[in-house]
Amino acid sequence: MKKLLYLSTLMVLGLTMNAQKIVPLENKYGYKIINRNEEIYFKDVNNILGKFVGTWKGTYGNKKYEFRLLKTTRTFETMKYDRLLVRYIITDLNDNVIENTTYFPDSSPYVIKGHDYHENGYYLVYVAKGGNCAQSGQILLYVDGNNMDVLFHEDSEFVDLTECPTQINEYFQQNIIYRLIKQ
Repeated sequence: MKKLLYLSTLMVLGLTMNAQKIVPLENKYGYKIINRNEEIYFKDVNNILGKFVGTWKGTYGNKKYEFRLLKTTRTFETMKYDRLLVRYIITDLNDNVIENTTYFPDSSPYVIKGHDYHENGYYLVYVAKGGNCAQSGQILLYVDGNNMDVLFHEDSEFVDLTECPTQINEYFQQNIIYRLIKQ
């Protein structure tokens, strides 16, 4: 009898644990959640994030950029999803460090956080150090082999120009493609 009770308990636990719905990550963009209590995992089942993972370097103007991309999983309420985190080092041409986020924890607002894969591009949220007057916006990544294009779009509507006549820590120019090479 104890054996039967044990087995039925295991079966119920197994069914409960497997109740999570798995949706391919590339289907997350525009996905309609109908049941808010449903556990959904937007999983990178097709390894679309794999091509982004690694260290990428490039130079634009008088700055060198190094991006270190790592794949992680985030849980938010009943939703779980695979995403990329980007830590970066920006230096001048003489290798003097301008900004370095490589030692920050995943929870830091200054670690660039991925949120959507759509039409071969990957979208991330970026915030520079410096409070309300610092640069922030969205970064879009495209990978073609060993080349990664980085495009920044600023969220200027969040900056109060009376409080911040000029933004600080402007590390990326808007609508410029930064080309990085996989190392």
